[in-house]
Amino acid sequence: KEKLGGDAMMGTRTQTILPLNEPSFISVSGSEFIDVKPGAYGCQIQDRDSEQYALRWHLDFPNGARRNDVELPAERIYFLSRCWLPSSTDESMLALENARKEKKQVMS
Repeated sequence: KEKLGGDAMMGTRTQTILPLNEPSFISVSGSEFIDVKPGAYGCQIQDRDSEQYALRWHLDFPNGARRNDVELPAERIYFLSRCWLPSSTDESMLALENARKEKKQVMS
């Protein structure tokens, strides 16, 4: 789903993240469920030469969560990761590896 507007941290175009299930964990109190509301993600180019992108996303935890010494506050939590598209060199190496495997199968 496309989400219009967006958060300044996320860039100009964001997509909605919908939780697929209700996260839970087992504690001394038994099963505990974490309330997670839909969030959003966005991807922005950081370096054109290396095809590096910044992948940012957020989720809302209206009630927060706590387990042992880890606590999620009752607020929107942002995440950031970097990712790269396969370069033409990577694709060439993969094609070479596949050709070698096919040759080996034919020769055996």
